[in-house]
This record gives sequence, structure tokens and C-alpha cells, in this order.
Amino acid sequence: MHNCFALDQYEAYQTIMARPQLVEGDWRHDSFQSIKLKWRELEPERSHYQLDRIEANIAKAQQPYIVLLIEPDLPNWIASERKSEQYAALIRKIGSVFGSDTRMFAVVATMLEDTIEEWEAYIDSFQAPYLLADVRNAAFIRYLRAQQHAFGLWLTAEESNWLEYSEQIAKLRLGSIWKQQPVLLAVPDLKVGEGLRNEARRWHVALSDIEGPFGARLALRRVAFPVVAYTGKHFPLRLWFVNDGTCKFYRPFKLWLRLKNEQQQIELELGADTSTWLTGDLVHNEIVLLPDMPAGAYQLAIGVKYENGETLKLAIQGQGEDGFYEAGLTTMMCTDGDPYQEIWKSYYPEGYYPLEDPQVPE
Repeated sequence: MHNCFALDQYEAYQTIMARPQLVEGDWRHDSFQSIKLKWRELEPERSHYQLDRIEANIAKAQQPYIVLLIEPDLPNWIASERKSEQYAALIRKIGSVFGSDTRMFAVVATMLEDTIEEWEAYIDSFQAPYLLADVRNAAFIRYLRAQQHAFGLWLTAEESNWLEYSEQIAKLRLGSIWKQQPVLLAVPDLKVGEGLRNEARRWHVALSDIEGPFGARLALRRVAFPVVAYTGKHFPLRLWFVNDGTCKFYRPFKLWLRLKNEQQQIELELGADTSTWLTGDLVHNEIVLLPDMPAGAYQLAIGVKYENGETLKLAIQGQGEDGFYEAGLTTMMCTDGDPYQEIWKSYYPEGYYPLEDPQVPE
């Protein structure tokens, strides 16, 4: 039973409030797999590339990220005085084939001699995957910023040196990078303590090879909509999500409204800009313009899908394989007016407007 003073008791129209049941489970709804490549295997002879190795790995992996392994795996044909030039050529060759491949999640910018030639090879060659810079490579990070090129972070911290990484992140002002680009943590020594584990959460790590939980986890906490809807008119919809993970979702996704009965089904893309969603409470209120549709009762459902149509699995009970959660019934009716079109001009569904003083109740 809700408190008699709760906002639910003061709705301007009869409202259905659906509150899905949460489930406990794996945080890592986005799974990532590393593809570690050796130069000597990709280019056993000069200019004779074996990039089918990369394709084979990408084809069987989910959201893979590439790490080029450098020394001691250099090809035998390398000329010592031109190593950086030849390594940059390899990077550009890989980028010419996979630099716009949306199947890839990220590329870790590993350096051979750390020259501008190598830096520019990475910057020029990879557009679709996220480019991850080693936190310890301050010169490369400054160069990326000077070129106004977006980048994420690659950390290889251990329990014995995580404080040095935190100091480097603070020194280079990298604490907000996670809001736009992912932070990945690879730990050489998997025996870690709470120090590194807690710091990884503060770094907003999206992926790690140590036990987390790390990543993003989205739950739908509440859906609010009118008991009565009007065909071809506006329809107020209120959604409350929570991301209780350590980072945002870096894979683009969209919200959908579905109205369905035995005779009719429509799906409408909602206007939520989910690319700006970070962690914590995520509220989206929208007045949706409905198409003309027959009167009757409709099952209302909220869907969450990636841009390619795959389901984003929510941490709730009742979400179908198609990505939709059925929240309840609304009855479609016909009317000459548009009762909900400007409903929120005089009524704010989550309480009074933040920039106004609350009104004295009559």
C-alpha cells in the first residue's frame, strides 16, 4: 500500500504504475573477448599478411577487442633501423580491413618504439572500434588530445601498483573519460585484494579479467501510463531505469513502446537519448504521438534493444526474449480533442518543477 501523501495519489489522470521485480544475476550483460595477435603470425614475410587470422577470431567472438603483442614476437625479417616504420605499416594494413568493422569493440594501442608514426597509424586507421590508450603513455594521450581524437583507457594495474595508476589518472585529468569511452583493466597477477578491486570501481571499469562485478547493468524500476489512451492523440509515458553497474553502456541502444492486442500491434521508437545515460537513476518522460488505431484494450510493453535489433537484457523478471516487458493494459478510445497533449504544462508528474516554489494546496 502506498503512502497517502505519495505523488501517486495526486495524478492528473488515472494512471497505471507497473513496478517490475528485480533479479539478481551477472552484471556483464555486455560480454567482451580479447583477440591477442602476434606480429610474426600476421606478417610472417614482409608485406605478406595473414589477416584471415583476425577474421576467424572476430567471427566467433562477441564484441572482441584487439591487442597486438609486440616483443619478443617480432618477425625475423624486421630491419632493426626501420622497426617503427614497419610496425606502423602493419597497423595501417589491419586498419584498412577492420578499422570500420562494427563487430569489433576496441583496439588497444600497443606501441613498439612509441613514435608519432605509430600514433598516427592508430589514429588514422581505426574509426569504428574504440581506441584505447595505455594510461602510462602520457605523451600519446597528450597527442590524442591535441588531435582532438577520442580515446578510452587501457590499464594493466596490479595490487602492488594501483596507487600509481590512480595518481596518473588524476595527473592527466582522465577521471571523466569513462563517460564517453570505455576503461578496460587487465591484471597480470590475478591474485588481487580489495584495494585494486575498489579502485577499479572508482575508475568505472567496463571490463576486467578479475572478478567484479564490473560493467553495466540496467533495470526498469517503474512504468507509468494512463488507463485510457486516445487513438491518433498524445500519450504521456514515464519510465524510470537504474544502472547500478560501474560504467555506462557503450553499445548504442534504443527504447521502444509496443501496443498490442489480437488484431493490432504497433511499435514506436521513443526519443530517449540513451547515449548520455551514465550510472544511477535514469528517468525518461515522453508524450508520445500515437497513430490512428482501432479502439479497444491494448497490452502496453516497453522494449530495450541494441541498434542491431538484439535484446538488451534487463535485470528484471518478465522481460521477453524479444526485449519487451509487458507493463499492463490501456484502453484505446476515440475523442475529438487531445486531452494529454499539454498535460505536463500545468502538472509535473514527478512533483513540482525544480525552478518553482511548491504551491500551497487548496
